[in-house]
Amino acid sequence: MSSATTAAGRTHRAGRPSRMTTSRRLSVMMLAMSVLVLTGGAVGAAALSHTAAVSNRLADRISPARAAVGRLESGLLEQVAAVRGYVTTGNPELLRPYEAGVAAERATVDRTRGLLADERTRGASWTTRSGWPTDGGRSSPPG
Repeated sequence: MSSATTAAGRTHRAGRPSRMTTSRRLSVMMLAMSVLVLTGGAVGAAALSHTAAVSNRLADRISPARAAVGRLESGLLEQVAAVRGYVTTGNPELLRPYEAGVAAERATVDRTRGLLADERTRGASWTTRSGWPTDGGRSSPPG
């Protein structure tokens, strides 16, 4: 007979208890906890790595570009003031800030384009993937 009933009412198969021993249960629980801890650590490390990459991109590229755009805007306002002064008075001396502003504008635009070169490709891939497919491909993105 392959199973027998003992006086306590437990069923045995081939001489082994049908329930797990306490030692076995603890081993299984420790293994499960170890897997959970290792999985959580891996997920946490991946999230930390992604956060660091985004933070570096923000600090190294986007923030300097934003500051450059602010300087560009104030430089353009100085150019407008210089042109207005020249138009009002006819004094060519007032065009010097305009000429300096044009040179600074070109340098700032070139630097900003360099900082945001791969951001443009990120934006373009987003618009082709997410932004423009809503019209069924009948039109293309502007620009």
